[in-house]
Amino acid sequence: MEAKRNKLTRAMQEVPELPEFNPAWITAEPRHRVSASLFSEKTTLQRIMPGLLAAATVLFGVSAFLYIQKSGPEQTVAARALVLTVSGTAQVERGGKTTQVFNGDVLTEKDRLSVGADGRVDLALAGHSVRILAGTDVVISQLNRSKEGTAKNVELGLDRGNILSSVSRLERGDSFVVRTPTAIAGVRGTRFGIAVNENSTTVQLIDGSVAVTPNGKKEQILEPGSAVEVTAQEVRSIPVTTGTSDAFKDMEASKMTDPGILAAADSVKAAHSEEELVKLYQRIEIIRLKDGRVFRGVTIQTNGRVMIHTADGLHILEAAEVADVSFPTEQ
Repeated sequence: MEAKRNKLTRAMQEVPELPEFNPAWITAEPRHRVSASLFSEKTTLQRIMPGLLAAATVLFGVSAFLYIQKSGPEQTVAARALVLTVSGTAQVERGGKTTQVFNGDVLTEKDRLSVGADGRVDLALAGHSVRILAGTDVVISQLNRSKEGTAKNVELGLDRGNILSSVSRLERGDSFVVRTPTAIAGVRGTRFGIAVNENSTTVQLIDGSVAVTPNGKKEQILEPGSAVEVTAQEVRSIPVTTGTSDAFKDMEASKMTDPGILAAADSVKAAHSEEELVKLYQRIEIIRLKDGRVFRGVTIQTNGRVMIHTADGLHILEAAEVADVSFPTEQ
């Protein structure tokens, strides 16, 4: 840098002293010419411009990456569904193991419910109510909530049978979908029934809005009080079945649909063994219920009820259903 300053100084010193101003110079050839070497020197800005551009490119790339990361899909965590009432026979398949379903059982993603010909199960999930009628097989394909917010996503896979759904108002980011072999029903806050027969899906809308999308075909919006049958070949209107309003009133009146219950269940960390339970709670209890069932797990008081956390899952019961709680002798 010092050498270049000296060079510029010498060039300026080589320029002769200018004489007094003469107006004739305006049209004359220039008397004094500046050495071209002065203009061949790059200015400081010219020298650092490539570096500035490169730095700007890197910063832009990092900013864009951070923006994409921030504006990408919101992270989700598992949510839970609560069995409100069970009548007749019903089973749940979880992780290759099939067990009987009881009131207060807590379900989650990938659980498959099979309701017998004499059975019925009412569920509360993500603020909604679902009644699974006799002879129905349904899997909870998706049940989660956003990690940072309150958005909830529900997807049920209905293989056969009949369900009634009372879907609360969906907020931004919420979804409630029922997928069958021949159609997809996307709900927008409503009460509706959907049934799967051998080769068709029947959707009946009581109120609100449901978008029915036959496999490979264009979405259709149902009007309240209408019903359609969807097959692989067509979508056709059918007569509306009466007498379902009482069923909806009954399923919506459950005393255990307090959203605080499921919020408490959602906050519980999963534990797949007694060792993991001990790490979480530093104890194991023997819980005996008045109906004869016995659990090895931990009791947690929540919203005026008792949550029983076991290695197989969660159960939420009224305190009056618990007969006794003790500690195993091996502890």
